[in-house]
Amino acid sequence: MASWLSVQAIANTAEADRIRVAGLHRGESDAIVLATELGSEALLMDDGDGIRFAVAAGANVIRTPGIYRLAKQRQFIAAIRPRLDDLRRAGFWLRDEHYRIILESAGE
Repeated sequence: MASWLSVQAIANTAEADRIRVAGLHRGESDAIVLATELGSEALLMDDGDGIRFAVAAGANVIRTPGIYRLAKQRQFIAAIRPRLDDLRRAGFWLRDEHYRIILESAGE
């Protein structure tokens, strides 16, 4: 495993179970609980239901297109459009309006 990556168990398994019963998958519920337990700066999540639960739990959620925008701002990548196009071809659901807004906000 990479030195910058670690696996950590959640402490509040009851909260994760409560979120799962409400309809989220284990990975989503555990990620939300862990993000709140750690006071994480951000939680990467794209599923709409998961995002609603995460925001309600107090997590700061960032979606994949938002990561691309930050990467462009910090000059890690030159353009967002090719990455968004790749995501869409792979089945990532992104409304045309959101696609346009993301590109406009990034100056593309």
